[in-house]
Formats: sequence, structure tokens, C-alpha cells
Amino acid sequence: MPSIADPLPPLTGMLGLLDPSYLAFTVYDGEGRIHGAGTCAADVVEMQTGGRPGLAVIAAEAHHLSDYVDLSGEAPAVRRRPTIAGLDQLPDRAMVEVRCLTTGSTKSYTVDDGSFQYDDLPGTYRVTVRRFPYMDFVTEIRL
Repeated sequence: MPSIADPLPPLTGMLGLLDPSYLAFTVYDGEGRIHGAGTCAADVVEMQTGGRPGLAVIAAEAHHLSDYVDLSGEAPAVRRRPTIAGLDQLPDRAMVEVRCLTTGSTKSYTVDDGSFQYDDLPGTYRVTVRRFPYMDFVTEIRL
């Protein structure tokens, strides 16, 4: 029977970060979208894509909702997803979805000029803007 003086076994899983032979990893696709993250033994980091085509791995910690992998530099790097400040400061090719809260009808638009204005029947509308790597932007407008 082990005694209290016996050494503890090596840490695994999330606590593996405390073991120097473990590394944080992030699995991402060709756009920089994060598909998974965790920790593992340093010698198996490259295996974390599971052989799924189109995925790559970086030895870095990230969160799939708030981060992305920036592929624009010499080496991939984990970055925080930027935010959209408002409907007058939209990134190019932003997808805008407008949902009428009264009728439930939805219309979708692509914005290429950096701003979005909406005119319809009087009512309250939920506007959702999506453009990766930006965080989704949601607001309500009253007409």
C-alpha cells in the first residue's frame, strides 16, 4: 500500500500545464477558426488534429470563442478576436441579419462599404453582424 511519503504520479489533462513535458495546443483551420484546444505531452502535439484534413495545430493556449489563429504573419499566432464597434464601422464583407421581433421574419445582407442602415415598417428589429475573425455584434433598433 502506498504511503503518504511516496511521490505523486505525473499530472495529466488540464493540470498537465504544471508538468514541463506538457504543452498547451490549439487546433485550427485555414481561416484561423479554432476547432479545439487542450494540453498534451510535448511529443504528441502534432498528432492533435487527428488526421482531419484542413486542420493544423499550434503549440499555444487559446479559447475557441474569444480567440483565433492569425495566419497573416510569418508564423501562426493566437490573437483575441476583434470587436465590431457599431453599424457604422463594419468590416468589409460583413454578413448582416435583420430579424423583426414582431413577425419573426428575417432578411440577410452583405455589407461592402463599412456601414449599414435599415429602413422598414415601424417595429423593433434585432441586427446581428458576422464576419470572422470579428466577434459577432448584436444590437436592437427601433423604427
